[in-house]
Amino acid sequence: MLHTQSFQRTTPIHFVEMDTEVPQEISMDAGFIHTVIFSSEAFALIRWRPGEDSKKHIFEPSEDRLWNVLWMAQLAIRANPDAEETLFAARLMPKVGGGQYPEIARFSAKCTTTINGRPAVKIDLA
Repeated sequence: MLHTQSFQRTTPIHFVEMDTEVPQEISMDAGFIHTVIFSSEAFALIRWRPGEDSKKHIFEPSEDRLWNVLWMAQLAIRANPDAEETLFAARLMPKVGGGQYPEIARFSAKCTTTINGRPAVKIDLA
């Protein structure tokens, strides 16, 4: 005999978005010597879901969007090497709406550490 028990959840479930670490070969190619981490919000702005770009008839791969943001971050950090936080912008095709021209997205870059204690640069929305 199979016994089942029903229950009601009294606390809501919260899904936590995780930060995304850029593969080392990509971040090194953009000129970073340390790990680069994107906040979940910043990475969501960069990443296209499969088919999302073709629905809008815009062909700007996620890799190109990532490269643009990394490159602009590197230039901004080099221009302000002693700053705790560096603000910068990159032109990206809009993910929502009917826009066919790049829009300015604003980001910030801060020094931080990874879970393992290694130095890292964290990129977030400004």
